[in-house]
Amino acid sequence: MTAALPYGSVNDAINDIFFDGRFAAQPVYLSMDNGMRSEFGERFGIDPDMTEAAVCESVKQTLALAGDPYGKHTLDARKWSRAGKRSPPSFSALLFTLAYAAELMEAEGTFANNNYYYRLSQVMGIEREILKRYRNSPEPLWLALNDWLVANNHLLGRPTARPMSSTWRYVGWSISQAIVRASDRDLFHDLFERFGFSGSEAISKRDMVHYLANWMLTSRPNARLKNAWSKRELRERVAEAAIAELANWNSGSGTTIAGTQARATRLSLLANLVPRLAGPVLELHLGHLGEEATPATLVNEAGSFQIANDEFGNFATISPSPFFAGDVALGQLQAFKQIDSARRFEWQPRLVVPFAKPEQGALWVEATRVGFGVQHLLLVRDTGRLPKMVESYLMKAASRLPTIASAGKLKGLPTGWILYGDVQISRTNIQPDSYDLECLVPLGEGSVLDFQGGLQLLPSFYHSKSSPVARLAVPAGPARLEAAAPVAEGIIASTPSAGKEVELRLGSNMGEALVLRGYEGEELVEETEVFFRDADNPTPLHRDGRGQLEYASILSTGKPAFTPSVAVRGMSVAGEVRHPGKVDQGSSEPAAMLPEGGAAEDVQDAAYSRAVEQHVAREACIENGYHVWRFPMIPADTPRGTPIEGHCTSCSQSLVIVYRQRKKVQPAAALPARIPLPPMPLPTNDDTHPVDHDLLLDALSFFGSGSWSKFVALLDALTTTPQFARQVAEDYAALGLVDVELRPGSSAIRSWSVPAPAINFFGERQAFLSGFRSGDLVQQLQQAVVDAGGKLSSAPQGGGPSALFFEGIDDSVLRTAIDGIHDPHGRQVAINVQPALSIAGACLAMPPLEQGLVPVSIGRARNLQQFNPQSARWKDVEGVRGNGCYRWNEGSQAYAYVGADGTAKGGPYQITKLLAARASRMRLHAYDASKHVFRSTLGCEPPGLLSRALVACSGRLPAKDRGITIHTSVTPEVGLATMKVLYGEV
Repeated sequence: MTAALPYGSVNDAINDIFFDGRFAAQPVYLSMDNGMRSEFGERFGIDPDMTEAAVCESVKQTLALAGDPYGKHTLDARKWSRAGKRSPPSFSALLFTLAYAAELMEAEGTFANNNYYYRLSQVMGIEREILKRYRNSPEPLWLALNDWLVANNHLLGRPTARPMSSTWRYVGWSISQAIVRASDRDLFHDLFERFGFSGSEAISKRDMVHYLANWMLTSRPNARLKNAWSKRELRERVAEAAIAELANWNSGSGTTIAGTQARATRLSLLANLVPRLAGPVLELHLGHLGEEATPATLVNEAGSFQIANDEFGNFATISPSPFFAGDVALGQLQAFKQIDSARRFEWQPRLVVPFAKPEQGALWVEATRVGFGVQHLLLVRDTGRLPKMVESYLMKAASRLPTIASAGKLKGLPTGWILYGDVQISRTNIQPDSYDLECLVPLGEGSVLDFQGGLQLLPSFYHSKSSPVARLAVPAGPARLEAAAPVAEGIIASTPSAGKEVELRLGSNMGEALVLRGYEGEELVEETEVFFRDADNPTPLHRDGRGQLEYASILSTGKPAFTPSVAVRGMSVAGEVRHPGKVDQGSSEPAAMLPEGGAAEDVQDAAYSRAVEQHVAREACIENGYHVWRFPMIPADTPRGTPIEGHCTSCSQSLVIVYRQRKKVQPAAALPARIPLPPMPLPTNDDTHPVDHDLLLDALSFFGSGSWSKFVALLDALTTTPQFARQVAEDYAALGLVDVELRPGSSAIRSWSVPAPAINFFGERQAFLSGFRSGDLVQQLQQAVVDAGGKLSSAPQGGGPSALFFEGIDDSVLRTAIDGIHDPHGRQVAINVQPALSIAGACLAMPPLEQGLVPVSIGRARNLQQFNPQSARWKDVEGVRGNGCYRWNEGSQAYAYVGADGTAKGGPYQITKLLAARASRMRLHAYDASKHVFRSTLGCEPPGLLSRALVACSGRLPAKDRGITIHTSVTPEVGLATMKVLYGEV
């Protein structure tokens, strides 16, 4: 290498590689794999194999040859901290170099201070004794990096740097980055394959340690991993790396260890208990944890399917669901191939399926096996002796009596299957009567520290106004929980117990961050950090404005196929607005012409048009209720904990058990009669606990933007009552609180963002607040308004957050009063005068609503319905009957308008209904200019920005009365402009 690369450019590259969000909520280690090296090499036009050398050479130019070598970096870090740490660190390349020296040392298998400084001297060109003399100088830099990652709420990665032990007080920071090298993480794939992981499991570090302990006895780990594992103080770090790799392992097409063929993405069974008016329903879906950026088409012998995140947020599910056939499909191998891709997907049937809840969301996700001390659901084949064996085992090994539901009691539970609830295993020394129950035996018996309730924003992060309860369960007891500040000495709260379980209510009044320590007796068995956040301390916005949506069409944000002349964010309009002209104040559209008795648009129950007819050998095992397992001969000196792999001689399904030096399992001669179990308490449609919309808006403002999955997860966490998430999002969009992006040709929402705060005038000295909202911002605005002689009041609003109204002050006075008030992102609070008129004018300048439709094929949907514009109701039809609006659900709700030429085009339900009404010469909307009232048939409200323009006339959501939606205070210019967009000339 002829010349060192500029340090600033190298540091920017390191920040872009490690802190661009690719490690969001995952541990981030300053260690490169080949992909990262290629990224760096392409950026600077160098050989990727020279990446580490290039970084070290660049860093070397910044080090002082006299005094503290790190002096410049320490000074820059102080300036960066005083400025609020708003940009990525200026010392990332230096820390990477420190970690690289530890990698070189770790490659030799020798962890020692002297060896580390020898390697560091080589890469930095500084004498070893000088580096040792100033060994404490990098520590504040590591701490600053960790603080910056916490300030970004782990969305750029979770901090992993720590000293580890007093022996390696200063060297340990660097060693912590090199325990598992990036190039070694692929070795964990054998662990995942061996134990049948799908990648959708919620694996704790404690459980992963048990899996690793067994795996380390095999020949798959290399010498470096085994050397690190031999040191007890490093095992938790190895487990962290394995969990992070597991999250990436199943996110796309992969290769086997040998790299010879593509590995199928393993799918998981998802269980969703849905409360309905007619009674609870169990929904079974197939999918995987993670997001499919674009819906993908899958095929198998049964036909074509789609995998997307439309149904559940952070789980991509397959539609139509292959489980419509009930017990038959649950006993079949489900295999799919993606069109135009090498990706394959596969799910294997099981006789006993444990489900566990992930950290976020209301779904239950299939688990490889149960964990100690945590709640599970069990789906069990109801045939032969299997249920008796399950119940007999649970009576001995579980901490409480499980509950039970059968197909006749729970709608959606397939015939021939039983669902057990409230299953919590508290003993691991109980052996089941069959290998088929091996998944019910936890690998290890240890302590459990988990959290219940509260609004979880991110892993380890909770909303400050909705805190959780921490629960500690230990094998023997007594249990004790302590909460302390991360830095200050002293215990904030402590809850001792004489039993095996203890709970502690947490709260932001204890501080923004807490360290929780769990004890069994006097032994520390668990330790973790918990953080509290709200919109006053939001997640930093994406750099370059990424993530902030902008409307270029009436229906949705997103990238248009044209250059828009006007754009809308929240209630603010930019560009060439076509203002409506003067209108006749007496113009009116009689309300009697509207069909009354309409219903809010809901989601159909899914029905499927094709049968899955895959005939495979393993069906016999599922039907019979048992496998015939064969295991290899186990030598007498086999260590306890060795994983042993067996196969079913009937269907060839594999099973990994953990060797416990037990006797061969013999079929039980007799089992007691079925134990009477209490029925499963099922969710009910109870609306006595409405959604706290103010809390939801604060949480959305905290994030600033996100995927549809994040919106749904936050809403689900705030209520036990089923909510139509799409309707909630549409109401928030109409209020200007969020902007939404629709998936092309559908009503499905792909993403959302919270616009900047704005005060919107709609009348004489009257205005309302839209966009970003936080407690501190509202307090500042209230004080400013009161000082200027005005008033800020709050009014409850059904279906949305409290409406905040400004009264008794005009826009010019208010503009002066709030000058200098910014939201936590530094954005000035905007003032919009007559935003309803501007948004209505923007809609006139935007493309017609029909351009939001895309060609679709309806096919032979079994639950096809046609919209009747005269009654505003859906009716069942056997097939397409001429032009009109149709809907169907084969796993996801779809709408289409079929024209006179038979062409079907899909889009939002409001547009397809409107086109059907136009074709029938019907009106679903009417405006009465004399009363300033805009009426819509319920379920046919104006879409997108049209609804926002109507709401902007009053700052309130519309009322509903006898099947009609009513917007009041709508000015003639806005009302008739809306009608013109909907129906043309009026």
